[in-house]
Amino acid sequence: LENDIPVIAEIPYIPNVDNLNYKDSARSVIAESIRMLIANLRFTSSVNLDSKNDSQTIIFTSSIKGEGKTLASVNTALALANDLVKEKKVILLGTDLRNPQVHNAFNVNKSQRGISEIIYNKDPKDYKDYIKRFNNLDIIFSGAIPPNPTAMLSSNIFKNLIKLLKNEYDYKK
Repeated sequence: LENDIPVIAEIPYIPNVDNLNYKDSARSVIAESIRMLIANLRFTSSVNLDSKNDSQTIIFTSSIKGEGKTLASVNTALALANDLVKEKKVILLGTDLRNPQVHNAFNVNKSQRGISEIIYNKDPKDYKDYIKRFNNLDIIFSGAIPPNPTAMLSSNIFKNLIKLLKNEYDYKK
């Protein structure tokens, strides 16, 4: 690539795939792709998934709706959270405040309080009240759709939330 940006994995497009497709023993194309992603992350110099001391943040992003950000982030978070050999604490943050989808992957009502409410309340220290647990994975959903999602995610309150989570968790997605 011209900008020397490495491609560490490819997650194939599969119509009508379930977001919670990852299983440790599964041999599905999605599960294999997620295992390849995690293996390749372990070999990159910028992310050390096996570090005992440093908290890791992994961001899944795209400028286009429907490219698989939710599928990739949910399955990667589940795989890391259920890696019993590594015994790491993992949290998944639903930070798509415009078109939240993470709640669908866990069959949770869209009105579930989350990131928006933490920022509205201006006290990131109460984040534990918003955590839901699924299969060893902690999740804070997006919450209400705000009129100003970009401003909310660039706020000092959100930055402070991330700092608090880095002290508690090994991985944030």
